[in-house]
Amino acid sequence: MKSISQPRGRPAAHAHPLGTRGGNSLRTVAEASIIDYLLVNACAYEVGAGRRDEAVAATMAALARWTDDGLPVALDGVRRYDPVEVLNFMKWSGLHRGDPFWFERYLPTTRRFVTDQCADATSPRRFEGLPPCEFRVIFRRQFNLPPRPVGTPHRLRLPLPLEDAVLDNLRLQVTTDIDGEVALTRIPGRLEARLNAADRKAASVTYCANFRSRADTPSTRRLDASRADTLDVGELALYTRPHEGFIRVTPGIVALASELARDKHSRLEIVYAFWDYLIDQMMCGPIHYYEIDMSRPLDWLLEIGWYDCQLGSALLVGLCRAVNIPARIINGHLLYSLAPGLHYWAEVWLDDGGWTPFDLLSWDLSGGGQDRAWRNCFAQRLDYRMKTQCLPRAFLGPLGVPMPAQWHLLTSLNREGIRISIVDATSTEVAYCDDICVEQKVPKT
Repeated sequence: MKSISQPRGRPAAHAHPLGTRGGNSLRTVAEASIIDYLLVNACAYEVGAGRRDEAVAATMAALARWTDDGLPVALDGVRRYDPVEVLNFMKWSGLHRGDPFWFERYLPTTRRFVTDQCADATSPRRFEGLPPCEFRVIFRRQFNLPPRPVGTPHRLRLPLPLEDAVLDNLRLQVTTDIDGEVALTRIPGRLEARLNAADRKAASVTYCANFRSRADTPSTRRLDASRADTLDVGELALYTRPHEGFIRVTPGIVALASELARDKHSRLEIVYAFWDYLIDQMMCGPIHYYEIDMSRPLDWLLEIGWYDCQLGSALLVGLCRAVNIPARIINGHLLYSLAPGLHYWAEVWLDDGGWTPFDLLSWDLSGGGQDRAWRNCFAQRLDYRMKTQCLPRAFLGPLGVPMPAQWHLLTSLNREGIRISIVDATSTEVAYCDDICVEQKVPKT
């Protein structure tokens, strides 16, 4: 394996080396489910090629190696893990102890998701030459319904594709497994199913979305005739406001933003100073949301030294807003056929480019910032995406089932795509799960 140097400025250890305080109460996921979780981004192509046994054996060996090296495990007849600790230990041990799994399996697989979209399996593309592409997405959400008196309504929500300059020509078909009357309401980014409670414990809603997507690149934005050149006063106030969800611009965030922006001569240089800080000084991995200090979530992230895609986007947006640069959080799905995962990224308003994407998936793709060719892969450009939320205006809101106080997000491969499950960390019951299948129709040349 190629020697990996430690990124300059990133500490080898800190108060929370795995991004969580940990504890046996969260080590509730059986080893088999952890293996399924790791296979998605580490061995999806091997599984798809019929080599699942080989992929499972390699992943089990890595998990056993990490456990021997200090990854916490709970034993109650079977090995049980906290998936946050597992994924973050994989990355931490790869960067600081030279463990090969992240660099030899996880990283190449994730990069291949990107390059396969570009019909280029050798290097990251800048997506400038990608033609508009037709996609078919089948999205099924199964809700485990809370008990309610008969006649009490349920309001169940699913994310829908948002049409904009890079996604259009949306056609939608909706089906349900619900007997009786169901009222379906569609607004931008949201599908809502209303039904009366009955003697049922679960309900599912499925849609098939066909649409055309474009890569979001500087050339795409230049060709967008509908793009505004400036923000009006109301939009400027909205996208620079200091408090919004996880965005909390505190004196500490202002001080950091001001320090990083010092001596920078343009808005773009400032944004890249923030970007470099997040990639060089922090690590990207899952977070337990119940641990977040909601009075100062961005300061809390800086203290633990980790962020996930949503919280890293919030931190980038918060730093921008601290110096009066408009910025916002975007949510949606990656359109990789083997792993169409849920994802967040940021958009920053640049006067000469409009809303410009910055996606911290680049941290993973660049091996923690070390590979210069991949480091800025998703800075100012994106590949094909299915955007579903543009916060704070277009948002999904309550899903219709209660979220557990402490939960795990688990992914697994299925025959046609992936399953994303929200699981109660204490009871291990599933609150809801999404099955997502993506078909990319290759443009004719």
